[in-house]
Amino acid sequence: MRVITDLGEAALERDSILTVGIFDGVHLGHRYLIEGMVKRAREKALLAGAVTFDPHPHEILFPHEPILYLNTLEERIGLLGALGLDFLVVISFTPEVACTTAGAFIRPLHDHLRLREIWVGQGFVFGYRREGDVSQLRVLGSQLGFEVHLVEPLRVRGEPVSSSKIRALISQGRIEEAAEFLGRYPTVTGQVIVGAGRGKKLGFPTANLEVLEKRVIPADGVYAVRVQWGAENHPAVANVGTRPTFGEGKRLVEAHILDFEGDLYGGELRLEFIERLRTEKRFPSVEALVSQMHLDVSRAREILGQRRNPMAAPEEGRYEEVEHTADAAIRAYGRDLPELFANAAYGMFDLLADMERLHPTIEREISLEAPDLETLLVDWLGELLYLREAHGEVYEEFEISTLSPTELRAVARGGKRFVPRMNIKAVTYHDLKIEETGEGYAVNIVFDV
Repeated sequence: MRVITDLGEAALERDSILTVGIFDGVHLGHRYLIEGMVKRAREKALLAGAVTFDPHPHEILFPHEPILYLNTLEERIGLLGALGLDFLVVISFTPEVACTTAGAFIRPLHDHLRLREIWVGQGFVFGYRREGDVSQLRVLGSQLGFEVHLVEPLRVRGEPVSSSKIRALISQGRIEEAAEFLGRYPTVTGQVIVGAGRGKKLGFPTANLEVLEKRVIPADGVYAVRVQWGAENHPAVANVGTRPTFGEGKRLVEAHILDFEGDLYGGELRLEFIERLRTEKRFPSVEALVSQMHLDVSRAREILGQRRNPMAAPEEGRYEEVEHTADAAIRAYGRDLPELFANAAYGMFDLLADMERLHPTIEREISLEAPDLETLLVDWLGELLYLREAHGEVYEEFEISTLSPTELRAVARGGKRFVPRMNIKAVTYHDLKIEETGEGYAVNIVFDV
């Protein structure tokens, strides 16, 4: 995805379909709109683009009412890029931009971005004092020659998905509810700084994070989290708060990484909040606190173990062979999409080889992007087949850390000691459609043999 900061230098090679918004969090509602727009652009052989602003207009329009962000601009750009956009325009929102009339805002987008369609939500407003709405946008479209596509809001639990709703849920510590609207678990990123060293003395060394002041942070409490440091991913317990057992202090985010030893000072950690274990409270003694910390770690291990994606070996009945003329095929099942992808891969390798005596000694990191979920599944299995061909390995363990409709990050574990069964040349798109079932998901996968 190309990032444009100066409209005058856009120089697009084709006409475009465009959407405009802040896209803070890049939540399910944003993804629903953008993925539909990208699909439409591909069908019409047009470019798909988005316009966003930095800082958030609220900061300029209401400077005495601070706003907290769900992600940084850099994170937002990465998330938007994973949705298949061809370009993103980042407009620096200044007092001068705030005074731009509706027409004066749209015309440069039309001229420089070769606008042919614009996709917006029902509440879309733009221009000085929010003077422009969808009706005025349609008038401008008829004058300038572009169509307006109005997208109904995506609803979760009957409520429209919004960044403000997600901010409120995270601030209240309602992590799992926030994740339903966000489409992934909330995250906080920060640099590791020197702390008081108290955790290490208690047997629970922690990494203290310096988090941007404008970042939404979960409510005070103890959480089961995953910590990403570079390419590594570790289970952990995080505390957000003021450590009242030792007297009220500065509000901090700190993480105790399970089964980890190493120097993290100065590094950047990304915490993925999975579940709130309890509120922060003052304990009558240090011994009582340590006792509770052991319980917190035990509970976090249980939670993170349950939600670890995947599956050294799928449960019985998670995939089955199905008949297919001249080729091989399986039907894979999963309670969620990561499990479906893992079971599909396991089923494919079960056709390929007898892995009964395989002891995984090799890890392969896999990172993929695709325009939609079905293509991502084909690319996932295709990449595993390529690795088998290139390195003579098969895989039976799949840990999927990221899975969205357009992005996958995973680790495959396997080895070279196996008995070949079948030669699979490729994964095909024949009858490939991921289906929602009463118990999760299912998909038929056909292999060219």
